[in-house]
Amino acid sequence: MPAFLQDITPFRGDGGRNESGQSLEEFLADYRHEDYECPSVTADILVFCMKQDREPVPENLKLLMVKRRNHPCIHSWALPGGFLEIREDAAAAAARELEEETGLTGIPMEQLGCYANYDRDPRWRLVTISFLALLEPGFHNVAAGDDAADAVWMDVDCHRETERTDNQRQYTGYRLVLSNEGRQIRIGALVEIGENRRGYIRERTLTVCENEGIAFDHAKFITEAVLTLLSRIEKNA
Repeated sequence: MPAFLQDITPFRGDGGRNESGQSLEEFLADYRHEDYECPSVTADILVFCMKQDREPVPENLKLLMVKRRNHPCIHSWALPGGFLEIREDAAAAAARELEEETGLTGIPMEQLGCYANYDRDPRWRLVTISFLALLEPGFHNVAAGDDAADAVWMDVDCHRETERTDNQRQYTGYRLVLSNEGRQIRIGALVEIGENRRGYIRERTLTVCENEGIAFDHAKFITEAVLTLLSRIEKNA
């Protein structure tokens, strides 16, 4: 089969042949990606809205959520996002899905994390790359489209609720509540973050212990994003 990329020059190494005596062109001609069971990749985006100053995160912190139109997690609330196309960068996929599902365009974003537990989705093995965006308060009209049945700005409350230790690890539980009073929406989750307390490497685990109305494991994404915003505000204070 032909090479996936037109320009294969950067991948020649020293120009040598492999143990089978193949050049790079010959190797690529024989290579069959169908022989390997590979995961699919999605890109999700967390779009927050808050006043960007040096005050603590205000009570009117808002997050854009969409209501799923189809299985799995039908009618649950999720982050905008979807599958990467075969020749599409992850950030471009996040921006495209955001526009298709909510109508928002031209929003600066940064990569936040990668979520890759094998049991995240019943359809197939999925790896999700998350992106973070932050808007100033103002008129940000959204309209549901594509796979989204609805798109809503929700108030965010995320606070520490539990703490425990186990050997060398510290576990902190965060109560996440997303709500829209006018639409009578109230959903939430309890997300526990575990972290080793010694050494230079911070091994972290995120577990959704309770969940009501939030699709997939998106409560992890949201909790981690809120804590990231809090940390940055504290550093800049």
